[in-house]
Amino acid sequence: MRAQRLRPARLAQRSHCRRARADGGGGEAPPSTEQPPPQQPEPAAAPAEQQQPGAGRAAPAGKRRRARPPQQAGQAKGGGGGARPATRPPAAIPRVTLAGGLEISRVVRGCWQLDGQHRGDALSDRTGGAAAIEDLAAFCRAGVTTLDTADVYGPSEAVVGQYMRLTPAAAARTQVLTKLSFMAPPQPADLRKENIEYRVRASIARLGVTTLDLVQLHWEPPIAPAPPGGRGRGRQELGFVTAARALKQLQAEGVVRHVGVSNFDQPMLMALLDAGITPASNQVSFSVMDRRPLAFVARFCEARGIPLLAYGVLGGGLVAERFLDVPANKCARRRCTLAPRVVPRVVRRAASCAAPRRAAAPPRPRAAGRVVIDTLSKARYGTLLKQLGGWAWLQDMLQALHDVGEKHGVSASCVATRWALQQPGVAAVVLGARNASHVKDAQRAFAFELDDLDLLALDAAYEGANQPTTDVYAWERGAAMALRRSIAGLVPRLLAGAPCAQQLAPSLAHLAAEASTSGASSGWGAWSGFLRGYASEVAAAKPSGLSPCDALGRTPNHNITYDESNHKRTAPGTKSPAVLVQAGGRFFYATAARLLALKFILSMSAAADVLAMASLEVDLSGIEEGQTVTVKWRGKPVFIRHRTPEEISEAENTDITGFRDPQTDDERVVDPKYLVVIGVCTHLGCVPIAGAGDYNGWFCPCHGTHYDISGRIRKGPAPYNLEVPEYRFLDDEHSKAVIG
Repeated sequence: MRAQRLRPARLAQRSHCRRARADGGGGEAPPSTEQPPPQQPEPAAAPAEQQQPGAGRAAPAGKRRRARPPQQAGQAKGGGGGARPATRPPAAIPRVTLAGGLEISRVVRGCWQLDGQHRGDALSDRTGGAAAIEDLAAFCRAGVTTLDTADVYGPSEAVVGQYMRLTPAAAARTQVLTKLSFMAPPQPADLRKENIEYRVRASIARLGVTTLDLVQLHWEPPIAPAPPGGRGRGRQELGFVTAARALKQLQAEGVVRHVGVSNFDQPMLMALLDAGITPASNQVSFSVMDRRPLAFVARFCEARGIPLLAYGVLGGGLVAERFLDVPANKCARRRCTLAPRVVPRVVRRAASCAAPRRAAAPPRPRAAGRVVIDTLSKARYGTLLKQLGGWAWLQDMLQALHDVGEKHGVSASCVATRWALQQPGVAAVVLGARNASHVKDAQRAFAFELDDLDLLALDAAYEGANQPTTDVYAWERGAAMALRRSIAGLVPRLLAGAPCAQQLAPSLAHLAAEASTSGASSGWGAWSGFLRGYASEVAAAKPSGLSPCDALGRTPNHNITYDESNHKRTAPGTKSPAVLVQAGGRFFYATAARLLALKFILSMSAAADVLAMASLEVDLSGIEEGQTVTVKWRGKPVFIRHRTPEEISEAENTDITGFRDPQTDDERVVDPKYLVVIGVCTHLGCVPIAGAGDYNGWFCPCHGTHYDISGRIRKGPAPYNLEVPEYRFLDDEHSKAVIG
């Protein structure tokens, strides 16, 4: 079925590549200065009991893979690709200038792996602590001087900030790219310039820099469809345009140097350009197996001078030779099924009608197991792999990458990196790494170039995928409207030349009309009628008042084939999943009952407005001279200091000229013996340490703010003195005070 869906021109190219590989490279190859690798003697056939697992599987039509020698003793699994050393020496990593003049390295170290969810194998884990900082320095020495992180990558920004503080020499030539992420539909107040500036300055504080080289706006919420008869993509687009305008204002103020975007598709970029905002770059998922940018964004950005930063080049580590010829039943503690995605029934029926009738080939046995998913990035790209064709299709792509890598003396991962670098509009690639063992591989990507035959072989392997027709990040953003438009454009092409077009025309035309209508909910409901677990022949619509599309989905004929991919049959005596459903329901009910009980109990406590007006009585007689106590008032800490005569004299005689927030000591106290201040740093709300700092007052270790014995700001980023609350003494001896 996969071969039937290929276009005739691509089929011819793919067959030509297979014949060339089978004949040992028949045909004229372009001139090359490299010496071919020495031919190894072909080993004798292994006995039946020593053959590789899966060697006896029947290959489907159009999938004649070249025979490979059996695994040698001591050789790593994965077809021998993982153990083959690279013969090409590393090259220097060049640099490139983005649209706004920012110069970065063409390989960017992705720091998503430093978020704490990419530990994976404990032996190779170097994603935290001193090991992560040492690896960042190793990348910098190799020429990878650009780091890409985000405010939603957990402790990633903090780890990069430690690296910038501990290695000042390397930090001086390091470019830090971060992101301003909106993962959910924001409130109007979230898009105000003050709130966006607060988030940007928080990233500056975590990264330990004075200004950000590049801030990339990432917009995760789905974009609303365009209103009928109007331009644009609805009110939702005003959100990312407003956020981008606020970042441009921060760029004008010198807080950030350049403003870019992340995962923006063509309509979103057009909205920014219409608003007069030209991003410095656009970071998108772009790899040899994820080619969605080639449909729209790549050419659009190249024509307008917006460079692309390609991430996901190695598929979260799945595009590696160690996975070549490894069956999909390698199980571990964490598992994720990588079975091929089910093709919509209407597409399969139209494709089968368009193809000539012939004897059915024996079905290829599907891998019965699962593959290890031990990091968050593998889980993310494993989901993408299921959409493209599953583990079997990945094996074909890895085989093609391995063959091209053998020709150039590099690994399959290096070939995948080089492919992304040669795509239109790509300025640099973002390579995430859990350790520094792949630095040489990144350098080898600039020691060769892929010729036309190499690109043709990789294109032929990609033809076997379920190729998407949506724009970048449409699957991740959950764009149902993009799927509708894709169906509307796919149906006419499937009907062209189909023998049963007369039978399918009424129902498919109705489906295409529904799918192409913006905002119509009935089109999606009709399309979901095909996904009910049946793959029957075309059924004639009955005169029941239903539309042809609904009748086709609800009234299948007697020739029904049960869809095993959506419904799993269990052996007799197997426990039903309903037991888990019942247990989950009981847990939900118990949780709801506990929540209701807590709500009822908390409803009897004092209201928030009552607590906000509350006052606190403090006994001062127990505070020794020179001692500081902390009390809680209205949810905030309050420092009460019984000052010594020397401290009182120092506070009163200090010259306040040039202070950031000038105040005399008399303005801040009622009785000079007692100083009462709110213990919250006026910079970012931290709690300072008493009796510390350069002035023996209070010290905030978060960002190095020093307060004197009167609570006045003397050094550090805090803009104001420690706040003095309202308080009064209850007696003449000043032994009791009331705060508030």
